[in-house]
Order: sequence, then structure tokens, then C-alpha cells
Amino acid sequence: MRNILDFPASFDPLARVMTLDRNYRSTKPILDAADAVIGEAVERFTKNLWTERQSDELPRLVTIWDDTAQANYIADRVLEEREAGTPMKQQAVLFRASHHSGTLEVELTRRNIPFVKFGGLKFLDSAHVKDVLALLRFAQNPRDRIAGFRVLQLLPGVGRVRPGACWTRWARMPIPSRH
Repeated sequence: MRNILDFPASFDPLARVMTLDRNYRSTKPILDAADAVIGEAVERFTKNLWTERQSDELPRLVTIWDDTAQANYIADRVLEEREAGTPMKQQAVLFRASHHSGTLEVELTRRNIPFVKFGGLKFLDSAHVKDVLALLRFAQNPRDRIAGFRVLQLLPGVGRVRPGACWTRWARMPIPSRH
């Protein structure tokens, strides 16, 4: 927070603060709630959010215990809204940062609820998650060629050609029995 509040004083002459207070997405009741929360801050830049979007619906305060409960709550609301006639394409979940959406993405995927993520990779599309999933798939099925290639490429000194040579030799080997 200090870096934001001290920013103007970091320059000579002082940097001019331009307040971006118009909101194009939210409705007035949501912005009124945000202004009330911001107004409680001891140190802050003065800003009064405004919008032309009106609504009679007030925001709700929902107490959620953890990320998993939050993901379940949101997925339930998405499905309820769909059943009430709100098309999926007219529903959105906003996050402060892209990496906060991982648990919800997993829950939506688990429930086969289609979604599009803007502003970053989907959790299951990120390289480190694909690497872990490939390792798990390969441990479960040593004949999974795609997973095997990905796992081999994780090893130091292994490039794009060596996994093919390794796989050719590996494919001829018997699979150990599991007990």
C-alpha cells in the first residue's frame, strides 16, 4: 500500500494523481458498498466511484470458510442462475488476480460447467500443472506415450529428440506387475 500512497512524492515535480473513478461494469449498489469499505481506510486517496448502470439488487455478504467452499458456492450459484434462465454467456466471476481462480476452475471443470478465462491461462492449462498430471498419468500407465514424453522432457539434459529414442527402447520392455 505504501508504494501506491508514496508514488506521487517519488518525483520532482510531484506526480499528478489521476483518479479513475468511473466504473463501466458494476452497478451503483455495488459501488456504494465498495465506497463504504474504501472509506474506512485510514490512509487512502480520495475516490468516489460512479457508474451509469443502475440496479435495485443489493450486494450480499456471504461468509465462506475456504477456497473449496467458495468454489462450490459459486458453482452452485452459476447453475441456479442457468436454471432461472440466465444464459451461461451472461454470467461472470471476477477475480482480483488471475492466480486466485484455480480452485474455482477445478470445480467448474469437475462439474462440466463450461467457462472461458480472460487474463491468464486456465489453471489446468499451466505448464507446471500439466507436468504433474503427466507424471501421475505415466505412473498409473507406463504405456501412456504422451505422458511419458512430457515426463522425460522434464529431466535435465533431455531435449526434444531423446524421448523418442528412449520410448522406442522402453516400448519393448515388459511392464512390471503391480502387487
